[in-house]
Amino acid sequence: MQQVWQIRQMMALAMLAVCTFTDIKERNIYIVPLLIPSAAAAVITVISYITAEGAFDTQVLFEYILLPVSAGMILIAVTGSLKDHIGEGDALLCAALFIVIGVTKSLYVIMIGSVAAAFYAAAVIICKKRESIRTVPFAPFMMTGFMVILMDEIL
Repeated sequence: MQQVWQIRQMMALAMLAVCTFTDIKERNIYIVPLLIPSAAAAVITVISYITAEGAFDTQVLFEYILLPVSAGMILIAVTGSLKDHIGEGDALLCAALFIVIGVTKSLYVIMIGSVAAAFYAAAVIICKKRESIRTVPFAPFMMTGFMVILMDEIL
């Protein structure tokens, strides 16, 4: 199961790298780089569990597929009312991250990314460049949060 987790980490890293690039360059997060790792993570988890255990357990279905999808859908619904504060692409990125690395680790990534984004916004405001703080790409900060989580696992 450790190898499956490493594969999921690499998929999350690739997904975040692509989304970071497009979010900085075009201020847009595309759905295809989110769907491919999400679907692959779900399939790999189910297949690896079946081959390791010999049968499929409903707890795995709930923990690795239904719970992350439900949490992602709730997040997307909540951000619909916060259109001025968080973009739809950022919500989709968070939802895809729920599926790829799990809800708990994703919440840590989101919290670390939010704190990093707040420090960035504060620095921009202190430098009196208020016009440039109108929109902040969130994907780079999600990538930062993910890298902190990876470093925490290594140490």
